[in-house]
Amino acid sequence: GTVQAAADAAREAFRKNPAQESFSYAMNDGQGWCECPACKAVDRPLPEWHGFSGDKSVLYYTWLNRVAANLEKDYPDKKLGCLAYSSVILPPPFKLHRNIVPYFTSNRADYFDRRFRARDQELIARWSKCAAQMGIYDYAYGVGFAVPRIYNHLFQGAVQFAYAHKVRGFYAEVYPNWGLDGPKLYTMARIVWDPKVKVDAVTRDWNERMFREAAAPMKRYFALAEETWRKQKGSGAWAYRLAADPAQFRVFTPEAMQRMTACLDEAQGLAAEEIVKQRIAFFRKTWNLTLLLGGNYWAGAEVQELIEKQAPVEKVADAMRRMAAQVATVDVDAWMKANHLKEDPV
Repeated sequence: GTVQAAADAAREAFRKNPAQESFSYAMNDGQGWCECPACKAVDRPLPEWHGFSGDKSVLYYTWLNRVAANLEKDYPDKKLGCLAYSSVILPPPFKLHRNIVPYFTSNRADYFDRRFRARDQELIARWSKCAAQMGIYDYAYGVGFAVPRIYNHLFQGAVQFAYAHKVRGFYAEVYPNWGLDGPKLYTMARIVWDPKVKVDAVTRDWNERMFREAAAPMKRYFALAEETWRKQKGSGAWAYRLAADPAQFRVFTPEAMQRMTACLDEAQGLAAEEIVKQRIAFFRKTWNLTLLLGGNYWAGAEVQELIEKQAPVEKVADAMRRMAAQVATVDVDAWMKANHLKEDPV
């Protein structure tokens, strides 16, 4: 009965809006699956793959294939979107109906980790063998990060590989933090439009139009932000790793932040036009928050390291005294308000 009900819901949507090209059957974030005898007879968990069980892939995509076949009688060319996500992230051991477009969810920001990139692309390749066309779904945040999370060159490589494996759709959760990410989303949009676009030329053009006489140091500032993200150590993850996690400051060391601050200082010194001064000030005030929070993090880094090593309490106490001399004493919320950051999506 759910097959007919689901197909009828799409029929009604297409009837009301003939121009609508697709209908979504993406699963909920929460679980909860039918446990009737008929569904249990179909249900078959897939072997675990790098932490993913795919325990509902067979059941879900069997159901979705039947919905697509039911709907095809009336709407042979309409597409059915879904998410290759969570417990249905693994491709089923059979072909999907030609009208189904699965969107594989992942975190291409972490393609700096070659092993993670290889696994992620392996899964895209596996999906391309059972889907006639597909999409990718990215976590391009944004909010939750007090450090720049720019990965345009990694993203271009990801899109080029995806396009070569039947990917024709793109979606991203962004929730932008404009004051840190700057040209990221502009460049990502250009890459999606043309996977072969020259990224360096796009970002150069963006900086020259945005900052005019101060373009050179601002270009270096954003390039340093991307380079710092790309050169980080650690393992990638399929979801938005480090969001709202103070450990994100491990990526941006005091030395890296000092180099980036010098670029902003130089840009402010070169700015002559009022509009250029305003634009640099916009990025500077958000970066100043990064410096404040990052400084506090690094002031306590020695304490945290000693605690993790279970050092003697006397050593921890000494480190805490040094931390107290370095940590900022300002109220961060009051500081943000005073610096007019409350209006910006920081």
